[in-house]
Order: sequence, then C-alpha cells, then structure tokens
Amino acid sequence: MSSRKRVYSKAFLELGFTFIVDKGIQKPQCVVCNAILCKESMKDDRLKLIPLSNNTIRRRIDELSNDIKDQLISRVKNSGIFAIQLDETTDVASAAQLMVYIRYKGEMDIEEDLLMCSPLEATTKGVDVFLKVDAFFKETRCATRMENCVGVTTDGSPSMLGVHSGFLAHVKKENPSVLATHCIIHRHALAVKNLQPDLEEVMSDVTV
Repeated sequence: MSSRKRVYSKAFLELGFTFIVDKGIQKPQCVVCNAILCKESMKDDRLKLIPLSNNTIRRRIDELSNDIKDQLISRVKNSGIFAIQLDETTDVASAAQLMVYIRYKGEMDIEEDLLMCSPLEATTKGVDVFLKVDAFFKETRCATRMENCVGVTTDGSPSMLGVHSGFLAHVKKENPSVLATHCIIHRHALAVKNLQPDLEEVMSDVTV
C-alpha cells in the first residue's frame, strides 16, 4: 500500500471542491452541499468522476433550498404563534413580487426569517396578497388558517390596510384579534416628503 500523502490541488476547485483538515488529513469538501469525502477521493483524479453538470448542481441547490424551507416551517410550527411583515416589490422584469418575512419564538430568542417570495401573477389587490399567503400556509401546513398570526406589519397602501378589501381586512376575518402595524420605514418616507427647507437640505446631504 502506498504511503504517499494525498494533497489538495487548486484544480479541484474547478470541480466544485475545496477541502478541510481533519486530524491533520486533508479531505475534499463539496462547495454546493458541504459533503466531506474521504482522502482517497483525491487519488487519480477521482473527483472528476463526480457528476457536476448544470442539472446536477440545480437539483442539489433545490434540495438544499427545500431542506432550509422545511427546517423553517418546523421551527414556526413549534413556536405556535408568529407575526409577519410583507410588502410588494417589482423585479428587473417589472413583475410584481410578494415578499413575506416571519418572526417567531425560537429555542433561545425571537427569530426572523424570509418566509416566502412569490410572484403576483394577476393584480396586487388585497385579496390577491391574502390568497397567496394563505395558500402558502396551507400548502406547507405551517398554519391551517391565520389564527396563529398575532401581528401583521405592512405599508400604508389601500391594498394592504384597506378597511373592506385590504389584506389586513381579510386577515381579520380569520383572526379578529391580530395586531396591525404600519411599517415605520414607510412612515419615515412619508414624513420626509414635507420637510422644512433646512431639514430637507440636511437629509439630502446625508442620503447623497
């Protein structure tokens, strides 16, 4: 048996592998899934035999994404109650995207994560936003209904805070006790629109 030491080569990075040192021994580690292989994998270009096609990489990224999502849903379920913050944004293709952040009780402290980002295919009315969020909760079984939601933070647009047809109105039909909050960043943005000239000059200097 050969006693030649297997040493990491920079060429392995082109194959999608870096390395870690385990008890003084270099072992290849995949940069996509963090899997650690045995030191013999660096022998005779064996790393080249590992499939790293575009489809393989995409499948591994999807698996990692789904695993992160499942872990988040599990933590939210264990929390029991949660609060959400949501807003609409427009991507580079001028398509409307709905982004939802969730805050929940973790094992040690209150935690916050990006819950979902989903396109709004038709319109951006309050009912469209509600159906999108409600469908996500039911699909992932994170919450069967909105009764576990104790707080909602949005901007002040009618589609969000409208009394009769806004997103919040639909949430309150499911959970009348939910606490609504107007996002403080949006409130600041509205406040600075009518500043006195000297204050506006200061804000202009700060934001340039």
